[in-house]
Amino acid sequence: MKKVYNYDNQGIFLGFSFAQVCPKTKTDLLPRNATFKEPKGSLKNGYKWIWKGDKWEQVRYYNNEKMYNPNNDYFEVNFTGINSCGLVEEIPQEVLDQREQQRIEAENAVKVEAETTKSLEDRIAQLESIIEGLTK
Repeated sequence: MKKVYNYDNQGIFLGFSFAQVCPKTKTDLLPRNATFKEPKGSLKNGYKWIWKGDKWEQVRYYNNEKMYNPNNDYFEVNFTGINSCGLVEEIPQEVLDQREQQRIEAENAVKVEAETTKSLEDRIAQLESIIEGLTK
């Protein structure tokens, strides 16, 4: 029995099975949504194998991730499929750069807030010490 590689209606790799043999011709039968071609190479993290009609391609798979549209607004991808249904093209580098800049700015804001909080805590401790000295 020959191994076949199965995919769903959108071409997403599902796994493998074995072809049945035709009793008359003794040839391997290829079921619907299957190919004899094996996906080659190791699959990158966050990618899925997609059957493109004559070959397998690795496509970045965005599921439950924040995605950005051209207006730099984000939306959550919570479903599966191809392109608008979950499998989408790579996020443009400019959007990745903006996201990194936003992450850095948020990180810096947290640091400033922590420093401000520490400074206020120190000042409160000084004032409490002064008040304690005045009440003795």
